[in-house]
Amino acid sequence: MEKGADSSGENSVKEKKESIFYWSIFFIIAVIIIFFAANKFFSKEPEYPKVVYNNWEFTKMADLWWFEWQRGSIIYSVPLRFNPYEVESIRVVGNLNATKFNAQRYVYITFDFSNETGQNMAVLALAATELTQNIVTAINRTPLAACIENNDEVCEGRPIKSCNNTDEPVIYLREGISAGIVLHDSCIILTGNSTDLLKSVDRLLYYWYRIIE
Repeated sequence: MEKGADSSGENSVKEKKESIFYWSIFFIIAVIIIFFAANKFFSKEPEYPKVVYNNWEFTKMADLWWFEWQRGSIIYSVPLRFNPYEVESIRVVGNLNATKFNAQRYVYITFDFSNETGQNMAVLALAATELTQNIVTAINRTPLAACIENNDEVCEGRPIKSCNNTDEPVIYLREGISAGIVLHDSCIILTGNSTDLLKSVDRLLYYWYRIIE
């Protein structure tokens, strides 16, 4: 009787040990699974809106559309305010004398400050900044700030350039009713009211990047 009782007690202790062992293994596995699941969840990269245009991929981050563009061995990450679908319908009229426009290493970016309000000036500044940055990247030229007329303190000391200076490359940022691009001899006129002017800038840049023909 005593021997049977001892045997039963030993089995009970053995079963408890085995139960603790298996539960410990289960607990460790569960912790590992939870750890990897949590790590995957929290380290997951955010998903950004993407579009594909003519085999070019564009990703929207911080309200700008980014794409990669290569010149020689250098790859640039280029941000523009609009993707190609948003500006492809902007009208381009006239003809550009490419020989004259490409004859110099510089390009004048000119404005008419005389009738601009504060809001228009802000848009002009944004348009000029984006155009300036991308002229260096897209066509490897040096942008120079200019004015249509010397009638404002902002224009003091700046070159006076307009589309009448047909022997030099000029880009004229001008307020207009709607977005549009006018090509005239060696001058490119970008028009638009408020953000439409920014669309005209991007339409020209996509042409220079050879994304929109």
